[in-house]
Amino acid sequence: MESFILSTNALPSPSSYKNIPGSSLVECTRTCLEDANCQSFIFLRNRNETECRLTTNILTDSKKRQEQLLMPTLGTYYMEKVCLKGACDRLFVAESLRGMELTDHNDRVIANSSRLSCLESCLNSKAFVCKSVEFDSKTNECKLSRHDRFDRKTHFKKSASASLEYFDVTCPYEQPSDKPAAEIVPLGNVEHPYSLVEYEGVTAEECGELCVRNVLFPCRSFLSGRLENQLYCGLTHQNREGLVQNPGSLHASRSLNYYEISRSIEGCDSDDLHFELVTGMTLISDPYFISSDMSPQECLQRCKRDRRCRSVTIDYKKGSCHYYSEGVSAIADSKLQPNGNFNYFEKICFPGKFLK
Repeated sequence: MESFILSTNALPSPSSYKNIPGSSLVECTRTCLEDANCQSFIFLRNRNETECRLTTNILTDSKKRQEQLLMPTLGTYYMEKVCLKGACDRLFVAESLRGMELTDHNDRVIANSSRLSCLESCLNSKAFVCKSVEFDSKTNECKLSRHDRFDRKTHFKKSASASLEYFDVTCPYEQPSDKPAAEIVPLGNVEHPYSLVEYEGVTAEECGELCVRNVLFPCRSFLSGRLENQLYCGLTHQNREGLVQNPGSLHASRSLNYYEISRSIEGCDSDDLHFELVTGMTLISDPYFISSDMSPQECLQRCKRDRRCRSVTIDYKKGSCHYYSEGVSAIADSKLQPNGNFNYFEKICFPGKFLK
């Protein structure tokens, strides 16, 4: 199946044979798929202006590939057309990050592989769900992992080998269900140039729903607000950790807000369980358990270990902890009421350290 490998902030040397101004990334992708001459394309974004550049040249699967390193260019996507057995119907089947590696998480190592056969081994893995691969063009060694840079960010780092190429694979992520188990967390007035899909005239709540139910790629965050007096919604596969790896990506905004999608609590690794704090609030609901004579840290640790616990309020005046099997949405918070004696903590699933 024909699909694409994405390289972010990458501008290759091949010249284009056709330029399409004002195109969206999705439209550019479809145009390249339908054009037999198109072997790759470059998508450039400059604020509200976009351009799609179709190219016939492609970086070859050889050692020469490392000599043709993509030039870092902010807000630019390079999409390489590939034919892969087992590829899924997504906007791109994998994202390439050169010179990076995910340490201590190799579930399978394959010798004498090639770049594309390494990806195919991941796509067709039966022993485990493969979410990322690493390929070394110098040794032809392929490493498969059930983890990726999003759920093991502290282990994702620059490689000592320039010949190593890391891939996030999009196919393992399930299609959204009727009731997707995810939380939308607002993280401030920040914007970036990496929206893959954009909408007009939708609210922040509607934008979050579009992100959670997106089928083109795993949507991890979105921008919402107003651009040129129009409601704006921009979806991306990146999260904060991915964005900050590109210097200058995130900057303060007067018109847009940044929101992130947290994973469901069920199935979340214990290392990824954290709490979102709402100060001076209590939950109007009946707790399933109340404890006393515990420090706030002990209270949170008990909730973290208890699979039934979804949220907890701490009464600092009485020194008691109230445990609940339900939480509130970051947007629809009608069950929270002000009370200066309390703080409300809701369990969330985020990879790595979460600060709020």
